[in-house]
Amino acid sequence: MPVNRRSPEWRKITPFTGLDILYGFRSRTLGSDQAELGQTAIVPDTDFSKLVIAPNNCQPHSATKRGATGSSNGLIGADKIAAAVASGKWKIKWGYPPRNRKPKGENKNIKIVIGTINIGYIRAADGLYDQLANFGHKTPDATDAGKLFYGCQFPMPPKLAVTTDTGKSVSSYADPAKIDDIVSAGGRLIHPGAYNAVHLANMVAVAAAP
Repeated sequence: MPVNRRSPEWRKITPFTGLDILYGFRSRTLGSDQAELGQTAIVPDTDFSKLVIAPNNCQPHSATKRGATGSSNGLIGADKIAAAVASGKWKIKWGYPPRNRKPKGENKNIKIVIGTINIGYIRAADGLYDQLANFGHKTPDATDAGKLFYGCQFPMPPKLAVTTDTGKSVSSYADPAKIDDIVSAGGRLIHPGAYNAVHLANMVAVAAAP
């Protein structure tokens, strides 16, 4: 049976109950079905502070329905699942919420807070990282269980490098609010990251690949 799809366009859903975040993605779901699945347009100016794109430690739920002319599918918001099931038209494929990573050995789990999003990273247990005290790294605690997002395309913190007292260079992602302090202290910006409304607007303005 053919799948009824359209050209991809940026959409968002509310992916998980109990987490005040939005999940952005390229949707091929037919416009007539997007409302039933809770897919709406991304508004960069208001969505940037709580929207994630392509984290690699969670998977939103999806839904499929079959009709006489083909099937339709796509990601579904957690707030739309009950109605979709009750309609009898949609079959739900369950995803899973964020899973915190467990560091190996003496490596450390850190978080960088951007808006309402907690970005997680595994940081090597290297003495050089003592030089990164002003990068805005925080240590996750019990309240962060299931709330860290790893590997996001958005938000992506900026990456900066500093030179240690022994002349070695060490780099890491940093809290965007710390950029000026790090650079003024002799550090350098390696990658600007993507974390504000302008960055998000630029991302969603790019035509999605067919």
